[in-house]
Amino acid sequence: MDMHNKSDTTMRNIELLNIIIANKIADMQICMPAKILEYDYTTQKAKVQPALNQKYNNGEVINFPVICNVPVMQPSSGGASITFPVKKNDNVLLVFSQRSLEEWLSNGEQVTPDDPRQNDLTDAIALLGLNPFSKISPAENNEDLLVKYEGSEVKLKPLSEIDVISTTVNIIGSNEIKLNSSTEIKLESPEIKLNSSSEIKLEAPEIKLNGDVKINNQSYDNHTHTGVTSGGSSTGPVT
Repeated sequence: MDMHNKSDTTMRNIELLNIIIANKIADMQICMPAKILEYDYTTQKAKVQPALNQKYNNGEVINFPVICNVPVMQPSSGGASITFPVKKNDNVLLVFSQRSLEEWLSNGEQVTPDDPRQNDLTDAIALLGLNPFSKISPAENNEDLLVKYEGSEVKLKPLSEIDVISTTVNIIGSNEIKLNSSTEIKLESPEIKLNSSSEIKLEAPEIKLNGDVKINNQSYDNHTHTGVTSGGSSTGPVT
């Protein structure tokens, strides 16, 4: 074989090797966006549809299959957690483990995967929060930390200020609720109700109540007493 033929053979081998490598890389999954099809909040598992198609060097285009039993990452650590509602058609980012997740997902311990697969579709993890630029951001500015859901908002602002905006705000304490301030606590509303099955304490050097106060549904401004007598004796109940 002359040098020219050897050179042609070498080039063909290199081209073949490049094709093999390119196809192998094309089958290796790293990350991609997807949409939620189903979600089980009790197990935090989802069924997802990858949003990108696969295109090979020969021009063939295929749709990725639906992926089932995908763990959805919700932020949690040290016994604390934040859980987000996950709805159908929500966008997520899929990342693919470099080794099989099957054994680890069953117990969360140090494991040695039995399956040799790498970066496989079946080893996807869904991360919440990825959205296209076409979706309008809920942020109102670039200063506040905003938690927003269905008309309710919690804003953590600079200079130690917090706004809570909602039609109804429930503060529930199984034992005790304390409101402490070094200066002043203001409760401003057309009507303020304080209900307790045991006791409500308001302790301060001075407590100011502006407006009518109702005790046992009796107006303080307009109340009268029964059994009024002169001198230091006790009167009857409020009416």
